[in-house]
Amino acid sequence: MNPKKAKAKERRRARKLAEQAWEAANEQNLDLAEKIIRRAVTIQPENPALWNDQGLIQPAWATHCSSAFETDWSASVELTACSRSSMA
Repeated sequence: MNPKKAKAKERRRARKLAEQAWEAANEQNLDLAEKIIRRAVTIQPENPALWNDQGLIQPAWATHCSSAFETDWSASVELTACSRSSMA
């Protein structure tokens, strides 16, 4: 395959991955969306549209992860408080 065709193939593959990332994000599967968009940027780092997509997906992913952490953390605090009160 000549270099021009290889470059076009990379471009198509990266855009397809970006589309899959947005589909995952729209389905609230933000972990998967973040992984896919990173893969797309790795394939074609010179594409500014992919960097923009990554910049839009990552804050949603970070918010999702931090809220999940807070939920898990508050649940563990409640469990700890309950176990301490039952000991007294």
